[in-house]
Amino acid sequence: GDVGPVGAPGAPGADGVPGLTGEPGRKGPKGESASSGAVYVRWGRTTCPSGADVVYSGRAAGAKYDHSGGTSDHHCLPNNPQYLSEDDTNALGAQLYGVEYEVAGSTSPYNSIHEADMPCVVCNANGRSQLLMVPARYTCPTGWSRQYYGYMMSESVNSSRGGRKTTICVDDSAEAVPGSGTSTNPSPGVMMRASCNGIPCPPYQLNKLLTCAVCTK
Repeated sequence: GDVGPVGAPGAPGADGVPGLTGEPGRKGPKGESASSGAVYVRWGRTTCPSGADVVYSGRAAGAKYDHSGGTSDHHCLPNNPQYLSEDDTNALGAQLYGVEYEVAGSTSPYNSIHEADMPCVVCNANGRSQLLMVPARYTCPTGWSRQYYGYMMSESVNSSRGGRKTTICVDDSAEAVPGSGTSTNPSPGVMMRASCNGIPCPPYQLNKLLTCAVCTK
């Protein structure tokens, strides 16, 4: 006789047994290690402490003490500058001058380098990611590592500049730029002291030199 109509599809069958796990793929090439480090300036020195690499060394610079304008920052100028322009007219230019130690006094820790020029070095502290300059302390807080310590410096209160200079922490074992030492009154670095006006004395002491520490973690 004739073939009958096609019947409705049957219900789906049960899932089969999972196959075996394939072999692992080949190991990819090793990626480049990410570099890390806290970068800071070590004022007054030309070398970095143990555990830190030299990025570059140079000379400390800032605006001249009797110029009412110019930068308020201190800069560590490299010893090998590069230029993009031949313009040297200095029309209303903001000139930089070398920082000179103004630290005379029989009890000054820097008396032997008074009126010499200040060197500097930019350092990269390997494996560190945070940086802190602690004023009025020569040790670091718990959990922080000290890179160097010394004394706070800025610009004299008698400067005729309209602005203010940033504070730098100058190394306790500061050095002079070789061959410098004659006062040229460029950008003086003066040691900072505490008053007792709004600052508690004790524990602070009037006009005593303020220390500092540069710390990383």
